[in-house]
Amino acid sequence: MTKEETAAQTKTSNTIFHLARPITFDGEEIKSLTFDFESLGGNELMTCARQAQSMDPNEVPMMRALSINYQVVVAARAAGVTPDLIQALKAKDFTQVTQMASNFLVLQE
Repeated sequence: MTKEETAAQTKTSNTIFHLARPITFDGEEIKSLTFDFESLGGNELMTCARQAQSMDPNEVPMMRALSINYQVVVAARAAGVTPDLIQALKAKDFTQVTQMASNFLVLQE
């Protein structure tokens, strides 16, 4: 694969999500997030699963991809931010971001 093909593939695997309601997080205004779900690997998803379980040790999801905590952690990892930032999003943005994570985890191409 040439450098140009690699760059083109990288561009298409990123999703820029523009927040309907920007937030201020740690003193920085957040207007958009860039997600790269396709770059995540198995080890990262296992780390996300452990982190999600630590957020709510009593949660026993029938299917991990349907766990809101897991969706939050996976979305955060894909965006290169902390789960706290994802949780700080306004309801509409939070719902859309966690749905993006769920779609990535469940839907098949």
